[in-house]
Amino acid sequence: MGRVLSYADVAVAQGNVATQTKVVSPPAPPPVPVEVINVILIDRRNLVSDALRTAMKTRLTRDLNALGVVKKEPDVLKARSLRFEVRWESRAPNANQQGSFGKWDFPLYFEKAHTSDNFSAGEVEKTMQGHGIRNAGKGADQYKAAASGWASKDVEGLGIQPLAGYRKVGFIKVDQISSRARDVETAYVNVVKHEFGHMCNVTQHSSDGLMMASVPLADPKVSFAEANHRAVLRELIRLKLQSEAQMQRLYERNNR
Repeated sequence: MGRVLSYADVAVAQGNVATQTKVVSPPAPPPVPVEVINVILIDRRNLVSDALRTAMKTRLTRDLNALGVVKKEPDVLKARSLRFEVRWESRAPNANQQGSFGKWDFPLYFEKAHTSDNFSAGEVEKTMQGHGIRNAGKGADQYKAAASGWASKDVEGLGIQPLAGYRKVGFIKVDQISSRARDVETAYVNVVKHEFGHMCNVTQHSSDGLMMASVPLADPKVSFAEANHRAVLRELIRLKLQSEAQMQRLYERNNR
């Protein structure tokens, strides 16, 4: 006959079974998809050399992705699952393509402004229209400011704000910058970041940093002043939290 198991024997047997049973951890939640902020540098006339394009892309990608951190605070871009990508385009988008740009697209056109073969104020206006900038309400003021800025040799570029919407566009004066700057790469990078700041609804120039009215063309270490830095991040969070449809309705209602 088999031995009658005592309470202790049963406990030992059960313990052996327990130690052999693998504990299966619950499945990890899927990673949150990262949304890409596209900085699109459009150079339809190949005014910028390939070598310069590569260098600028590297620096802009590094600098823009570093915007997530203010002082020693947590990285806002990582917390919101956002990252920047910079790319060059050698063809200008047509009207349909311009109209299809979304909230994460920041297109900047590299053009001449003060030469015989310049990009005219009328072409600037047409491009703004193609990108959905309304010529009414506060939007109408943007058209006036753009015409004035494009004509001025004291201005290196234009950054058109989305206001309460999400459509924006920028212009870089290649002839203006290349004729004034010894370090053209640094000058282009700083002007692009300056106009990007305006495209993030920074409307006022500052007394220091990248958003000064006269962009510091020669300083490779200049950055956004803290107030402008935080304003840019607030705008990116706004874009993250609101749908394009919501923003467009508000934009149209405010610019009739």
